[in-house]
Amino acid sequence: MNTRNLKNLSIRSLQEGRNLLAFLKSEEREKGLTPVHKKALRKLIKQMANFLLETKQTSRGIERYTHFIVERKVHLTIRKTFFSEVFAKNLHNTSLTEVMAVAIQFNDWMPEARYVRTEVGIHHHCNFDVYNATFNGRTIVFKTKDNGNVYSMRIM
Repeated sequence: MNTRNLKNLSIRSLQEGRNLLAFLKSEEREKGLTPVHKKALRKLIKQMANFLLETKQTSRGIERYTHFIVERKVHLTIRKTFFSEVFAKNLHNTSLTEVMAVAIQFNDWMPEARYVRTEVGIHHHCNFDVYNATFNGRTIVFKTKDNGNVYSMRIM
């Protein structure tokens, strides 16, 4: 795939998105990601989220989100902003594509999450509940804001 195709990225199915994600993973392993690759990855993840998140009419208009109930009967919500935050926090991570691939597979690991602790927000005026989940033998740590919105994640 050439750079021109990445700039005009548009996927028609979730499988097409997965194939492109696999391509970007191999590029990252072989050469590292260029700014064009990173921009394409950000756009790809947003498009894949459109396929995965439910579309709902709310008082604020049409929104995309998905709810989960995890241990302690806690309701967690994943919104498109989750993917933007994960991307931003991992922008300089040498495994950015892998992190985003795990983030987009939230349906596979989020329901099995376990509450770990509550942290006081340093740069935010809220507390964060911290959860752990295991996926493909790796530990995923993610945080939710007070309202149950999943904020960010990282792979340990």
